[in-house]
Amino acid sequence: MIDWKPAKTHDSWLAHFHVTFFACIMGLSGLTLALQKAELHLGLVQGASLIALTLTLIAFAIVALLFCLKAIRHPQALRDEWCHPVKMAFFPAISISLLLVAKALRPVHSETAEMMWLSGVSLQAILTFAVISGWMGSRRFEPVQMTPA
Repeated sequence: MIDWKPAKTHDSWLAHFHVTFFACIMGLSGLTLALQKAELHLGLVQGASLIALTLTLIAFAIVALLFCLKAIRHPQALRDEWCHPVKMAFFPAISISLLLVAKALRPVHSETAEMMWLSGVSLQAILTFAVISGWMGSRRFEPVQMTPA
């Protein structure tokens, strides 16, 4: 039986699983998109891009699952990450990952890609508002900590 109670932040590697891992998904998605274009324009057999897409989807599922588990088991660690002036700007990497994965998935499964894209657009709007509100709110950030990343 899995214990779903929040664990102490310092007791688990999961508490240190940062939102920046979604940047890996962005890179893998970019590789997949580049391979798709290369296969299309160079007339190559569609093989490498399908392998890259599969790896991207697997990596996305793993990163998303681990990040959700972190949110459940270590909510304070997630709050600390959100309140960090630099790490906060990386939360939109989640929605950007959704958008890029959706774009890469579109040639293979357009219906799923459309749902992912709509989710990504919605989440991007929410996170953009939340990050900008965080900068303008009661927390004190230095100008150099406010990055449009």
